[in-house]
Amino acid sequence: MTSDQGPDPDLHPDEPGAEAGTPNEANPDATPNEANPDATPNEVSPDDAGPAETDAPRDSMQQGPTEVMPMFPLGSVLFPSMMLPLHVFEERYRALAADVTSEFSSGEFGVALIERGSEVGGGDVRSMIATVAKVIEFEEFGDGRWGMVCVGTRRVRVAAWLPDDPYPVALVEPVEDGPPTDQTEALLQRVTEKFLSCWNLASQLGDPLGDPPELSDEPSLASLQIAGLAPISSFDQYDMLAATDPDVRLTLLDGALDGAAEVLQFHLDGPSEQG
Repeated sequence: MTSDQGPDPDLHPDEPGAEAGTPNEANPDATPNEANPDATPNEVSPDDAGPAETDAPRDSMQQGPTEVMPMFPLGSVLFPSMMLPLHVFEERYRALAADVTSEFSSGEFGVALIERGSEVGGGDVRSMIATVAKVIEFEEFGDGRWGMVCVGTRRVRVAAWLPDDPYPVALVEPVEDGPPTDQTEALLQRVTEKFLSCWNLASQLGDPLGDPPELSDEPSLASLQIAGLAPISSFDQYDMLAATDPDVRLTLLDGALDGAAEVLQFHLDGPSEQG
């Protein structure tokens, strides 16, 4: 399983793993199927998920406030409301794709950041805060690969990693932000301005970003959206995903965006102005 920058990476059916486009909100129309563009992907409606049955896959089992959930470790961080296109070709994740798109499934699985190790073959160290991805489109190709388009919905905390069988599985519980404070609105406004400045600098460098995204009016979600789209490292993003205080997340973003702006401006100025 490998990650790539872009919503439509090349596929290699003889290699194990999956390829993931960078989670984004700016490209909600990303398609999982480059090899067969005329195919019509299936759709999963939130209303189609039926009640749990005895032969249902593991992602439908619940235990009070916790639930057993299929997990998809990646080298990037998924945030709520962000889009995630996936090409799946490793055998165990083909099984996950089949399970989460079955008629008994909620269509959900968790996406956890790989802190150490590789996306391919297992043996990785996985983060304890994850985002639930909801499958909104999918297709199984003739050679056994899968294409899926997913959207991040909510955060969960891994209470326990369960044995892989054949794909990673975890017992998870909900994660919620605390309430906003008197400082939240001012912090959000400052961070939003810095984020839009970085967006403009990146656009001047030739990144095909398009228009800036429309952010949520709700401070917690808006801060998560900015964290997911900001030009910062996956490990910085993970710290922001894991924060449960919107002011803490916004403060982290405030500093991280200053650093990102400096790097972008450095590249924009070019060698002639750096000596």
